[in-house]
Amino acid sequence: MERLDGSTEQAVKIEYNIMSAISMSVRKYPLLVSEFFMIRGTLFIQIILKKMIDLEHYWGRVEFAPGRGQIHLHILAIMKEKAYLHCFYAAKMDKDKISVLKSYAMGTLGRTSDIDMKGNPSSKDNKDAKHNLAA
Repeated sequence: MERLDGSTEQAVKIEYNIMSAISMSVRKYPLLVSEFFMIRGTLFIQIILKKMIDLEHYWGRVEFAPGRGQIHLHILAIMKEKAYLHCFYAAKMDKDKISVLKSYAMGTLGRTSDIDMKGNPSSKDNKDAKHNLAA
């Protein structure tokens, strides 16, 4: 969009992933960013999630963080297969409920919520990040 607007220098900065340039363009073209995000999010839900986790119902909320130029989606999803919920509600202790969810996430989705802080590039000091998560 910046090239079409005659801002070649700004377009080059965006191509080199310079966050200040990206953020400035996001603020300059919020309608285009929102429209692109909604199309991409809808396609992701319809094509990937509905098939991957057999999604039956979903509700989402889009949030926009203009200071950082990040648009994101929070989603609540209900799958067709709800058998794991019986085990979850049958579990009396929190640790047992966590175990049910962890087993489901790994066995069905191949995903985990465990965080390996070793070598995490998003943290300047992995020791401090690990300490903050434990607090």
